[in-house]
Amino acid sequence: MASRLGKCQKDAVVGLARCFFSAFLLSSFLSLLAEPIEAKNLEPTPTVPLEKVHRTKVTLALQGMHCAGCSIKIRKALLKLNGVLSLSDGASKKELVVHFDDRLIHHKDLIKAVEEIGYGAKVVPST
Repeated sequence: MASRLGKCQKDAVVGLARCFFSAFLLSSFLSLLAEPIEAKNLEPTPTVPLEKVHRTKVTLALQGMHCAGCSIKIRKALLKLNGVLSLSDGASKKELVVHFDDRLIHHKDLIKAVEEIGYGAKVVPST
């Protein structure tokens, strides 16, 4: 005779499965956050000393972001661009301050990079 699980045992198995699935999702999300987000192009060119970089700052208002994963994706796309020096959070959660060398890249290139990955961006006028 085949053994049958009682209702309490079935509920326990389902609960355990949900717990493992939730732990899997959480560990996947945390691994995204654990990836280093660093600029690879800290030196704009090999011939220009870092102290002579033309550092420019622009604040981008980002559209289409729904979660931390969206923010990470945008940051990674911008940091891949030659001339982007650093990123920092803006005044609101949907703003990003980008420091870049204006001799190597234009703010329109930053907007284009964000749009290429499916999000929107526009420059916030400085006050």
